[in-house]
Amino acid sequence: MISLLQDTAVKNGWTSVQEFIEIVALSQVTPGPIAVNMATFVGFRQAGVFGALCATAGVCVPSFVFVLATLKFLSFFRSKGTERVFVGLRAGVTGLIASAAVSLASEELIFAGAPDILNSINWKAVFICISSFVAIQRFKVNPALVIGISALIGIIIF
Repeated sequence: MISLLQDTAVKNGWTSVQEFIEIVALSQVTPGPIAVNMATFVGFRQAGVFGALCATAGVCVPSFVFVLATLKFLSFFRSKGTERVFVGLRAGVTGLIASAAVSLASEELIFAGAPDILNSINWKAVFICISSFVAIQRFKVNPALVIGISALIGIIIF
């Protein structure tokens, strides 16, 4: 969803890439699904409260209708074939998440126009990124705590 939202918001001029990254960060620390938070924020910036309501409905209603129709359909045709479809869907979703992660990381961790590769990397941001990953994956630190600590480190370092 992040990849789709980024593509739509940036191409339509609703937000810049840097603003989008900030919206993602803000959406991660607020309660609720990230797509809903981001759509609400962008809608509010474009057209106030009415824009926020329309953008939120635009993100929620189609997915709700699609899932409801799919569940109704699949309840009649439960089989090995439908199980295989879901295996393929999970693989596709994993690819979309990886694509969004690479896109956002490349925007935040690499400086455009630097003279060489070593100067083009934002080493401070890379350190925070790797430390956060290790803390969550290896040491099972609560992601909310990692977000808070990363924010504090970002305030201090940047």
